[in-house]
Amino acid sequence: MVLVVGFLCHSVLAIGINELRLNRLFSDHMVLQQSEKVAFWGECTPGQKLTVSASWGAEASTNADASGHWKFNLSTPKAGGPFVIHIGSGNQKIQRIFSI
Repeated sequence: MVLVVGFLCHSVLAIGINELRLNRLFSDHMVLQQSEKVAFWGECTPGQKLTVSASWGAEASTNADASGHWKFNLSTPKAGGPFVIHIGSGNQKIQRIFSI
């Protein structure tokens, strides 16, 4: 019984780390500081490459570390919006809408 529970817990943890996630602090319609470098972070498969593009033309890329954590900085434009940020890793994609 203990072996089965341990296997199930390990399987659930292994599945969770493979999902591309942006920290829940970043939600749709969030307001970002204008004309600044804003840090974004989250989790995905360890070592996975991420690409980022923003509707105002900013782009970035980074790789997740051995624990699956990733972080990048994106320069924001002057006030306006709404703007869209796309984050992709493999076949997984995240889209968030921000005002600046």
